[in-house]
Amino acid sequence: MLLTTATLHSLQRCIVFLALNHEQLWVVHWVCLVCVLVAVHCPACCGQQQLQDVRVRSTEYSISVSFVPRSSATNYTVSFRLTNGLFITDFPFSPPYNSSELTQEYTAVLPGHIYTIEIYENGTSIDEKVFAKDMATVPLTPVDPIVLSRGNDFLLLQWVSEDNYTYDGHEISYRRTNGNEEVIKTPQELTYNLTGLEAGYSYDIYIVAVKFGVKSQRSRRLVAATVPLAPVNVTANAVGTNKINITWIPDPNSYQESYIVNYTLPGTEVELSTLCSDTPCVFSPRSNPGETINISVFAVSYTLTSVPSTTQHSTAPGEVTGLTAVQGVRSLDLSWVPPAESYQVYYVITVKSLLDRVEQDFRVSANLTSYKLNSLKGGCMYQVHVQAQSLFELGDSDLKVFYTLPEPVTGLFGSALNSSAIRFTWINPEYSEVEKLNISVFMPKPVPPVIANVVSGETYLNLTLEPSVDLGVYDSLQAMLEDGLVQHIADTNGLVTFSDLEPGTMYIIRAFSLSGQVHSDEISSTLYTRPRPVQDLIVDTLGDQSLSVMWSAPDRGGYDNFTVLVSDVDGITSPVERTMGDLETTFNDLQPGTTYNVSVVVLKGEQRSETAWELNTTIPLPVTHVRVSVRAIDTVTLAWDAPVGSALSGFALTFDPLNLTLYSLPVEVDQYKLEGLEPDTNYTVRVFTYSERSGGEPLYSDATAFNFSTCRLPHHSVMFGFSLYGRGFFLFNIGFTIL
Repeated sequence: MLLTTATLHSLQRCIVFLALNHEQLWVVHWVCLVCVLVAVHCPACCGQQQLQDVRVRSTEYSISVSFVPRSSATNYTVSFRLTNGLFITDFPFSPPYNSSELTQEYTAVLPGHIYTIEIYENGTSIDEKVFAKDMATVPLTPVDPIVLSRGNDFLLLQWVSEDNYTYDGHEISYRRTNGNEEVIKTPQELTYNLTGLEAGYSYDIYIVAVKFGVKSQRSRRLVAATVPLAPVNVTANAVGTNKINITWIPDPNSYQESYIVNYTLPGTEVELSTLCSDTPCVFSPRSNPGETINISVFAVSYTLTSVPSTTQHSTAPGEVTGLTAVQGVRSLDLSWVPPAESYQVYYVITVKSLLDRVEQDFRVSANLTSYKLNSLKGGCMYQVHVQAQSLFELGDSDLKVFYTLPEPVTGLFGSALNSSAIRFTWINPEYSEVEKLNISVFMPKPVPPVIANVVSGETYLNLTLEPSVDLGVYDSLQAMLEDGLVQHIADTNGLVTFSDLEPGTMYIIRAFSLSGQVHSDEISSTLYTRPRPVQDLIVDTLGDQSLSVMWSAPDRGGYDNFTVLVSDVDGITSPVERTMGDLETTFNDLQPGTTYNVSVVVLKGEQRSETAWELNTTIPLPVTHVRVSVRAIDTVTLAWDAPVGSALSGFALTFDPLNLTLYSLPVEVDQYKLEGLEPDTNYTVRVFTYSERSGGEPLYSDATAFNFSTCRLPHHSVMFGFSLYGRGFFLFNIGFTIL
């Protein structure tokens, strides 16, 4: 029913009062309203003794009430109503009862809603209400909990309320791995940012909906982890020229299970993995020695990675080798071999005096492979090593010991004591260590000459010898072949000739000056006689773009290899040059129809033979698009297109039944008129292009054949008439063919 019996009775009294006192309508309105409210909301207003031990329970889809009836009661009515609603459902109970406890279940309910339960005894008026209570049904369990976003200390959660029901709030319980469970209350919204969490840990999370103090079942468990914090104190050092050692410390405010170490090489953004999962991490970056790489270290927890901790480092640059020094007066002129495929920003030269143990460092450009140390102490031993320095690491090097030369004495003065003795005085050097002095008195040795000019022939070598700048003392300038016995004395012009030599052969010449019986130091020079030219040079045409070149080796003497040069005689294309040891070669990709000069030179050392050369021409390309431009009865004018990309001297065509007559046309003519043909006759013409060789002989392309025919003879007729002196009209029709 819509209202209880007590409510209906109250409404009836209000209506009677309204009928008797209609002039006081506003009073009646408020009296009726009060009657309804009292009937609905006032439990046991008249002081009726309340029932004890009434148990009310609810689920998502039901509310049940149980109570023990009093023996004095004649009947009971249990009423269920949606709180703040008007529809009421009553369930009456009349003795005899089936059991000592009465139970009524109401299933027409909505989950998570508040219902009012009322019990009436011995009637249904307000005075007979013995129990009233508001009770909520169990809310529906929240579903589909997910993590929208996460950070180091928060998880932004979201879930779904089935059927879009709205509840008073929610409770979120969460427990960190190996931690205690915590519960927080949240408002009605279906998202919540769970903060104050610890980085890198996994949490078990449950969500409960709450309505009027009644809680739903727990949602399914949501397992979610926060993002771990990046490791700290990332450091790197090189392990030789091909490995790097990375170490770090876990952030004490974060949990992490493992680590990821990635790196990028210079000039690329591709991130490579090292396969390291813990510290220390030694890996080979596959970079050049000394090359700087970018390194990123990530903490990993429950498959989540932190932001990276980054650093830069390099492997050690390569080892400097081949350290040598030219030992000078108070100086060392150093040179070294730079490390192969290594990156360095500069070299560090460390010089340590073994006399006073003083050590000096010098930084020099990475572009240098030599450096001169000046202002050292003369006559001292120095320990020297050169190391390549990258941005982060110092490479290995050889350790060498060198000596500086002492300064010469100054103020040397000699004076004769007698006919067989000389007295010398001098000043010792100021910046050199001197242990002893060697005093030598000797006759001056002549100074060797210099080779000022060399002229090489196939069977001779002409040398011009000149005295050095410091003329010294000498009687003659001489030269000889190594392992030879004959000494050749230079003439007054310094000319020495070696004849009857073998072409294309290496000779070592030694030259010296002579003063009395004292020889100067010898100078030597490696010289070559000029090789003979090639024999039997043949250049053949191999089509429109290729030339074949063959030759025989020189008829006498030696050689190293050959240089072949191909160039077109008009100088339009760039020359092509090859140096080889074979006796034949083929040049492709040449210009069709072009005359080329092919030259071959024999090489031996720095000497070149005379040039052997030949001319030949590549075959021109044929014409295209042969066509009839004008056709008549006994004449036909043919036209064609010149080939593209081919040099030409002209066109030629053959035309008669036996193709015996060759008509030559200049290159600027691209059509030809054939005359004296038979009417209505088929003919074949063959059109060529040609290029003239050096001797004027034409070189023809492949023929382009073309079939054509002349026009037919037309048939004409003439009709005319005349009158013969008024005697009638005569009409004639005469047919004829024009020849």
